[in-house]
Amino acid sequence: MKSPLFALVCCLLALAAAAIPLGRFILPADSPPDDARSSSFSSTLSTQAGNAPLPSTASEVSTSASQQVEAPALVRYTGEPLEITLSLAGRELARFSPEAPGSRQIKLLLPPLSAGSSVELEVRAVWSGTSGSAHVITVELSPPSLPSVADTHWANPGESEIHEIYCFHWPECPSVRGNF
Repeated sequence: MKSPLFALVCCLLALAAAAIPLGRFILPADSPPDDARSSSFSSTLSTQAGNAPLPSTASEVSTSASQQVEAPALVRYTGEPLEITLSLAGRELARFSPEAPGSRQIKLLLPPLSAGSSVELEVRAVWSGTSGSAHVITVELSPPSLPSVADTHWANPGESEIHEIYCFHWPECPSVRGNF
């Protein structure tokens, strides 16, 4: 069983790790070095609050292609879907019509991932007609230097489409076994 202190420290570290990248979105790209940022922070906020336009779409805020990493993904499915589409923040990552039943290995361009990271993929799969059995789609991501994680969603019997958000998370703190 984990001690409450250990759990608290892990949570605080996770919050700190999540807060660090926010500075890149709050401060302009041509902002001064770290030691001068604190003095210009309030002026930056007042400038943005004035007439300066803020990014309005996810594509304006998304990482560039040079900052993305190629991550293998295994898409497993039942039956023979007509089409499967995977998207991230409204940007289509992959679209394919399965040529063989069962599964397909693909590569996805994702933002850099590390321990403590999360990513949500929008997955849409369509089958022809309706069947009496339920359909299922499992997506397993295997980014470099991280363990593989998978998420699975089911369509109810008689439904011919799955359109869901698949959530993937790589824990920052390894699970600890034993008593303290």
